[in-house]
Amino acid sequence: MIRPALGLVGAALVAVLPAAAAPPTRLEPSRLAGFVDLYMPKARGKDFELRLASYRGDAIHNAYIVRRQGDWTRVERKENGRTGVQQVHLPTGVVVERTDAVSGAAEVFSIRAPDRAPTPNIDYASRPTKRSWKAAGQKCRIWEVYRGVEAGYTTFTRLGCITRDGIEVARWTTGRTGAELGERVTGYYLYRGPVKDVEIRPAAASLDVSRWFPEPVAATSDEVVLKTEDSTQALTLRRRGPRLYSETVNADASRNIFVDGGDGATVSARVAATGAPESYIARRGQAPVALPVVRIDQPAETVLGLVCAWYDAMPYVADATRHECRTDDGLVLIVRMSAEGRQTTYRAVSVSRRPLSNADLMPPAWLLDLARWGAGG
Repeated sequence: MIRPALGLVGAALVAVLPAAAAPPTRLEPSRLAGFVDLYMPKARGKDFELRLASYRGDAIHNAYIVRRQGDWTRVERKENGRTGVQQVHLPTGVVVERTDAVSGAAEVFSIRAPDRAPTPNIDYASRPTKRSWKAAGQKCRIWEVYRGVEAGYTTFTRLGCITRDGIEVARWTTGRTGAELGERVTGYYLYRGPVKDVEIRPAAASLDVSRWFPEPVAATSDEVVLKTEDSTQALTLRRRGPRLYSETVNADASRNIFVDGGDGATVSARVAATGAPESYIARRGQAPVALPVVRIDQPAETVLGLVCAWYDAMPYVADATRHECRTDDGLVLIVRMSAEGRQTTYRAVSVSRRPLSNADLMPPAWLLDLARWGAGG
């Protein structure tokens, strides 16, 4: 199915607006979230369960279940034997997502704040049409939810059919000529009332991914802190056994954290310059084949009394470079990176062989506290 590129998961979204007597005519871009492209015109409303599907011929292709309970909505999608679950905090647009493999083992877990800026070439002004339709046994008004715009022309229009109480029971997309693009998703069952026996709001246990990262076996550990010459950027590298931890403090004070468990499990996280969390993504799968680093014929250097030799850490990347000066036992003392015509050099300012705990090798635990994302309570 052709989708607009919205910079969200899969390019589909749940659109959420502040509570109002009627859906406002302006879609708030900072409140877009989700993977079913469902338009939710009110941040607060009655509980319900909605089941939708797309079809190929008479057979269901993709199946969706949308359940709302207070400020949270849970969306389940089944596609090609895989199950995806997103729990969306409607007032803020924060999304907690889990994608399972066919075997049922979780493959991806993430928490994401909504995008901070609208996507270019998307007109978010939503408006009702004079047309109506019927889905899930409900009469509904057809809305133009948003549209793509290029050089003054509409390239596609995302349409939805919305009941009087703000439930979108069908959605589809049309192209420039008005022909439908891809598959229409249509509701076939709607229940209004209390939703029970399903975890709508994420439980604390479901946010814990520490079991993916068992305590490393007894092994030596080390920590190197590197900074740029003007000290506006910093890089912290930690190792214990196969576990690798990297944290970059950028020039604007934002932070990027990456953890490689060494066995196919990884975590990446980003914290904004304000200290607000933006993303937390954990993945688990087969360990990738390690690409070799290549020794570079450059003179050795001495940093903090330690001698290091130069290696190309990204020899197979064409549009960026990362050269590292490493000691014989793998400590990285200098990092030179270049991309898009810019070069950044980090140089070690401290080296420690102190013992590292599991917590030292993971992103801060507060990143898994939904209250810190504005989705508590």
